Amino acid sequence: MFLGAIGCSGPNPRPKDDLVRQGSLYLSPETLEPYSGPVFTTFQGSPPRIEQRVSLRDGHYEGPFEWYFGKGQLSLCELYRNGQKEGPYEWYFESGRIYSSWFQPSGCDSTNACNRAVIVWFSLMSSDSPPRGLRQVPRRGNIPRMGA
Repeated sequence: MFLGAIGCSGPNPRPKDDLVRQGSLYLSPETLEPYSGPVFTTFQGSPPRIEQRVSLRDGHYEGPFEWYFGKGQLSLCELYRNGQKEGPYEWYFESGRIYSSWFQPSGCDSTNACNRAVIVWFSLMSSDSPPRGLRQVPRRGNIPRMGA
């Protein structure tokens, strides 16, 4: 039973800076094969504090990518699938209040035609401007939340 518990646990998070980077691909320094598992970065200083947290699958980002403020509050959360941004994106004030959020359809980024899909920019501040090529809309209802 004890061995089964070990077999079911995932790899320990490791510093992203320990990996070898080739373009957008992260490799294990021991094998030079694409790395899979949780990684993190820390702010410089003592004590170390988490700056970023994400998982890699076959060397590419997969799942929630979280960025933190220096005092530990969540700053930004975006979702990756198969190494590409896809899904909800949330940006926070240090107070924890959401600053803005939007949803990115699969295969879509702010520099392409989005495969005829529409990226919708949700903002809580009327003075914000959406990134170039996106349209601003009033926030209505809920967009999918990270981890929901």
